[in-house]
Amino acid sequence: MSSPKKRGRPKGSLGKKKKAELSRQATLVSLRSSRTHTLTPSMEEEYEDVAEDTLSQFTDTLDAAIEKITKELKKIRKIRSDFSRAIAEQKKAIEAVKAENVQLKEKCHALETRISGLEKSREEHSALHNKHERFSRRNNIRIVGFPTGPQENCLQIAKDVIAKVGISDCHLERAHRDGRKIIGRDSHILVKLTYFQDKVFVMKNARQALTNEGYYIVEDLTKIDLAEKRRHSRQVSELFQQGVRLRFSGGLWRDGRGKPYAFT
Repeated sequence: MSSPKKRGRPKGSLGKKKKAELSRQATLVSLRSSRTHTLTPSMEEEYEDVAEDTLSQFTDTLDAAIEKITKELKKIRKIRSDFSRAIAEQKKAIEAVKAENVQLKEKCHALETRISGLEKSREEHSALHNKHERFSRRNNIRIVGFPTGPQENCLQIAKDVIAKVGISDCHLERAHRDGRKIIGRDSHILVKLTYFQDKVFVMKNARQALTNEGYYIVEDLTKIDLAEKRRHSRQVSELFQQGVRLRFSGGLWRDGRGKPYAFT
């Protein structure tokens, strides 16, 4: 009988690990052999020292760079955190300002409404006051430009002037100088007539009757009415030259029919 076959690797064969190890050793031997041909033993030692120093310096430099970068990153994180906190605070402050602004707008709107109402009320009261003052001056006239004399009797002067206009027995309540004293100018003589009809007659005839005198008669107007009269005085003069006759009554310039004149 034939003997049984033995199992396992053939004699003289090598495993994969063994082959790899032998290959690595052969490569190292080859490298050493090639380096032996190019470097002397002293140069080889120096080369190894330089390589070790270079590696050590590179490692130190790399560590320092890493440490520096780490510090910078920490700073950046802190700055970012502070910036985010500041933005959050600013956002909160802006929201507070917006809310306050809304409240202020509401208050301003309420104040504007109130002021508008007060202004309207003031204008109404001013117009009403002017109307009452105009009524209180209804029977008044002013004699303008009459020379001031020593110990003068204004009541007698007023009667004499009105007599020249055409009313010899005119009834007067009072007469006196009015307004501040100005050097070189005589104060007006303010006269209050008892009857309104006498005042109307005087105002109609005074211009013609006193043409050759150095004084004249005007109506006693309120400040508001006087300002309104003066505002259009130039236009009234121009219209007079064109044949348009206007008269001032009730705080307005009026035409011949008594209607307010519309100035252009």
